[in-house]
Amino acid sequence: MASRYRLVITLMLALLPVGGCGGSGGDPGGVSDPFAQNQPVSTGNGTVLNYAMSLSAAGSTGGTTVGSNGTVIATATLTDSNGNPVAGQPVQFQEVLLNPADSPSVTIPSPVVTTTSEGKAIALLTANSTTVRKDVILRASTSIDGQDVNSVRIFTINGTLLNYSMSLNAVGSTGGTTVGANGTVIATATLTDSSGNPVAGQPVQFEEVLPTAADTPSVTIPVPVVTTASDGKAISILTANSTTANKGVILKASTTINGQNVSGISMFTVVRSTGNYVEFITTKEASDPDGSMNPLQIQLTAVDPVLMPHYGILQLVTVDVLDKNGVKRTHVPVTLQVVGVMGNDCAVSLGVPGGTTQTVFTDDTGLGIFSAEIMMSTPPIGASDSCSVVYSATTPDPYAQIATDLFSYGGYVAMITNNKQ
Repeated sequence: MASRYRLVITLMLALLPVGGCGGSGGDPGGVSDPFAQNQPVSTGNGTVLNYAMSLSAAGSTGGTTVGSNGTVIATATLTDSNGNPVAGQPVQFQEVLLNPADSPSVTIPSPVVTTTSEGKAIALLTANSTTVRKDVILRASTSIDGQDVNSVRIFTINGTLLNYSMSLNAVGSTGGTTVGANGTVIATATLTDSSGNPVAGQPVQFEEVLPTAADTPSVTIPVPVVTTASDGKAISILTANSTTANKGVILKASTTINGQNVSGISMFTVVRSTGNYVEFITTKEASDPDGSMNPLQIQLTAVDPVLMPHYGILQLVTVDVLDKNGVKRTHVPVTLQVVGVMGNDCAVSLGVPGGTTQTVFTDDTGLGIFSAEIMMSTPPIGASDSCSVVYSATTPDPYAQIATDLFSYGGYVAMITNNKQ
C-alpha cells in the first residue's frame, strides 16, 4: 500500500515546473513567457525562434535623398529573437508601387541577395531619371521557418530639373538672310535640354514679331505650328510678301515645356527688287563657240531630199523670269519672238504654223515654255545644212515708273546631216 502512494507522489513531482515551486514576486521560477514577442517558445519538440528585419536605404553620399540616376544603398539586417544575425538567407528587394499603372522609380539589378555572416543583405539600386520629386517605398522580405519577415523604408528621388533652350535660324531658299519679295524663307527651330539632348514631339509656334500694331506682316506662314522631330528640329516654310521698300523681319519660335516658356529669335531682310530679267534655260555654257543655247543636231538616215525637200525640227524654248535677288517670278507674261534667222531656206514658226510671236505666263515654279518649229531645206545625201535662230523674250517691269519691257536674247544653231545610204 505504501509503495502505491510513493508512485503517485513521484508522478506529481514530475509535472511541476523545473526550478522549484516559485518564490515571492511575479517571476514564476524564471520560466520564459511563451507569449512574449520575439522570445523562444519552449515546446516538447525544441525551441522555435521569431525573426526580425531592419532596412535602411541611403544615397551613395549619405542621406535619404538621391538625384536622378543616383545610387541607393539598401541594407537589410536579419536577426533572430535572441539578437543573433541570420546568415545564408535570401532576401528580396522590391519597390512598392501604390498604383499598378505607375512605372518604377528605381532599377534593382540584383533583387535577391543572400545575408552574410553578419545577417546583412546589401543591394545597390539606381534611381531612374525623373524631372519631378518622387517618394519611393522600398521593401525587403524573406521567408524563414514558415515566417514571412519584411521591412519597409522610404527615400526620395529629387529628380533632375531640366532647363531648355531654343535656337532659330531663318534663311532664304538660296541661302543667306536676304530674300526678295515672294521669296521662300526656311525657318528651323532647334529645341534641346540642359544636357544638350534634342527634345522631340514638342509643338513649336512660328510667328512674326511686328514692331507696332499698325504694321502689316512681311511674311506669310502657312503652317505656324510644327512639332519637333527626333533631332529636336521643327521646320516651317515661310513666304516673303511683296514690298515697296526693304523691310527687316523679326521671326520668333516658341514653346512651353514642363512649365517653362522657351523661345528663339532670328532676323532676315525682305528687299525691294529693282527689276526683273528673263533667262533662257539651257545646259550649254555661254562661252561655247556655237552660241549660248543648246545646238539642235539631227541625223537623217532614211530621207530622200527629192521626195522631202524640207525638214522641220521641233523645239521647246524654256525661259524663267527672276527679280534682281534671283527669286523666280510666277504668273508674269513673257512674249517670245524671232528677231533673226540666218541660213539656207530657213523659216521659224512660234506657237502655230507661221506664227511669229507667242505669249505665255510663267507657272508656279517661274518657268515659261514655248513651242517652235525650224523648217529647213533637206540637205543632199552625204551633206549637212545649218540655220541660226535668234529669239527675244520680253516681260513687263513691274517696278518701273514708266511702263517698260525687259528683254533678253537667246540664240540656237540648228543643223541637219543627211546620212541616207
